[in-house]
Amino acid sequence: MSIIALNSFSGIAPRTDPAFLPQNGAQVAQDVRLHAGAIRAWRGSRSIGVTVPATTQSIFYDQGSERWFSWDTDVDCVLGPVADDDDKRRYYYTGDGTPKKTDSAMAIAGTGRYPQTYYELGVPAPAAAATASAGTGTMTRVWVYTNVSLFSGIEEEGAPSPPVTIATWASGDTITIDAMSDVPTTGYNVTKRRLYRSNGGAYQFVKEFTGTSTTDGITDEQLAEEITSTNFDVPPVGLKGLVSLANGILAGFIGNSLYFSAAYQPHAWPSDYALTVADKIVALVPIAQGMYVLTTGKPYYCSGMTPDSMSTEQMSKNVPCLSKRSASTDGVGAIYVTYNGIAHLSGATASNTTRSLFTQEEWIKYDTNGMHGIFYDERYTLWYTRVETDYFVMDGAFTMGGSMAMDGSISDAVTVTSGLVMDTTLPEAPMTTIRIPATAAHIITSTGKLYLLWDDKIVEFDADLISRSQYEWKSKLFVLPRPMNFTAVQVLADHDPEIIALETVADNMITQTDNASKWAEGAYSSGWGICLANEFEWNGSSLTGGGTGGTGGTGGTGGTGGGTGGTGGTPRTRFLAIRIYADQSIVFQGAVNDNKPIRLPSGFRSDTWEIAISGNIPVRRIVMATTVPELAQA
Repeated sequence: MSIIALNSFSGIAPRTDPAFLPQNGAQVAQDVRLHAGAIRAWRGSRSIGVTVPATTQSIFYDQGSERWFSWDTDVDCVLGPVADDDDKRRYYYTGDGTPKKTDSAMAIAGTGRYPQTYYELGVPAPAAAATASAGTGTMTRVWVYTNVSLFSGIEEEGAPSPPVTIATWASGDTITIDAMSDVPTTGYNVTKRRLYRSNGGAYQFVKEFTGTSTTDGITDEQLAEEITSTNFDVPPVGLKGLVSLANGILAGFIGNSLYFSAAYQPHAWPSDYALTVADKIVALVPIAQGMYVLTTGKPYYCSGMTPDSMSTEQMSKNVPCLSKRSASTDGVGAIYVTYNGIAHLSGATASNTTRSLFTQEEWIKYDTNGMHGIFYDERYTLWYTRVETDYFVMDGAFTMGGSMAMDGSISDAVTVTSGLVMDTTLPEAPMTTIRIPATAAHIITSTGKLYLLWDDKIVEFDADLISRSQYEWKSKLFVLPRPMNFTAVQVLADHDPEIIALETVADNMITQTDNASKWAEGAYSSGWGICLANEFEWNGSSLTGGGTGGTGGTGGTGGTGGGTGGTGGTPRTRFLAIRIYADQSIVFQGAVNDNKPIRLPSGFRSDTWEIAISGNIPVRRIVMATTVPELAQA
């Protein structure tokens, strides 16, 4: 072998020895997009000007108020299965103490982080029976009363009180019903009560009233509709894992018990709908007409058209879920972290999607307990934190932002937060890594855009229309039959300035149009509100250098006041660097400025070679040969 040619580029497979990877296999494939066969960089992440406390664990976007909700705990928030209008959304969530509900208006009414105002999710039943005055007859009648809460324009009725009975009722009597429980005043918005009466059958409506006392003077013939909230229990205090199912049903769990709301009555959680499974429940993943129930042992499939008809079917394979926040769906089944990799449930089948990538030996190096994942753009991205002793450092910026000095060597042990990206569109090269330290993720369903929590800021992923992030890719270990010296390498990449301009001109036009309105209203929370779009460099550019900043203007509504503009910084230029290893030591490193052959050092031979590149320019091919003429023959 006198030529090493890389005509396409693949992802990583940690279980495979570097020498036995396929020809285009990688030891490092960091921050790369490989869907086109070439190496391409992700777009940079774009700040949206939203800051949350550094302790935040969960984020959620409310399209009604156009605000971001955030919590310091693992919260599950769902849109309510009841009628909404465009500017008011109802939300139900668990994980922040007792189960709660809020809407777009309540969430921003107050001070502090959003949501600022909320109610308890359920409507409590009155604790005590009322008393009833004596009548003038010999017939038996029974009364109960309920609490009615007003939430976001809809009335929610709770379960009835214990009954009160008299045996002296006669038609035409006016009975005083009093000594009722006090009306709840904390955590609820109980605006009225309802009185019901029974003559041995169902309770029927008598009247609405307020306070703790009322009267009943109507005949049996005047009674109205039957009570519908008899079993409307409040959700259990410790309910978590809230999800929204088909047919207006919400579901959650505590321990090994499943709970369901009444259909289109998210405040009502009848205890007689509850189901139990053998193992402790970790997470719920909605799919089609049911959901997967992920446990510490075997998973279950739960389905039913109504909450009182739900049933569970245990799957045969032991596939425990090791991280609740890793649970996601690809629209077909459930994806989550298990003891030997990433599990996928589809139908009645459980499979290990990373069998060809990890053995349990490699997998246990990750802290699975803290993993969180999301399925986005046909990719499942799983973030983790671990101590790495083989942290790959190469020329330039810390990927996705920040800085890191080039030292030409493998770094010492370091704790990193990274992501594993499983691309379902690349069956032969599904896994790459991403070095953005996200601690929470959220997809806005109306736009399909992914937002990440990075330190204390929310950023839009893969959104910078000008600059690209830095990728790093390192080839397999090429083991030759005999030692030899490679004297030339050629990298075919997009260096042409005309290509650069064509790639970005459309994006710049979009940016100018968008920024013209956003900057005017101070949407970027900056002091650039009165500046023209692209008048000054903002957050760097891959096309032009940074100039000297001017004086900032006054921010618009929601923005920060202006100040003196700073000096423009160095643009995030397009670049490409290469590093060649022989006997696993660096023998050459340098910039790649064009597609011409690059001379390599001579005077030695090796039977093991590796190629590494770093940059943000698309790379289609790399060829290394023992002589320059051989490059043309590859």
